[in-house]
Amino acid sequence: MPDAVADDRTDREIHPPGDYGLLVPDGWFRIPLEPDGWKAPIRALAERVFDGQDDAVLLKREFTETVGARAEEGYENGGVELYISTTSIGPVSR
Repeated sequence: MPDAVADDRTDREIHPPGDYGLLVPDGWFRIPLEPDGWKAPIRALAERVFDGQDDAVLLKREFTETVGARAEEGYENGGVELYISTTSIGPVSR
């Protein structure tokens, strides 16, 4: 029996809308929430975030795994797209 998702509809009953558009500000990154569709965009996002940081291999891997987990959670909850801001707000200090 298929798993119930979001509002008790089954996986077979959920279809992403095809008649909408979403405008987001510059600096936002779109990740489609389809099981075969989020891996390449997440890799591209990680490349953008860690551009020029050759010593951040472990951070990049952790980032990729974390965003992948969020994409999977979003899909399982009926999400269609995930948007992440890549805008830097300045240096962060502790």
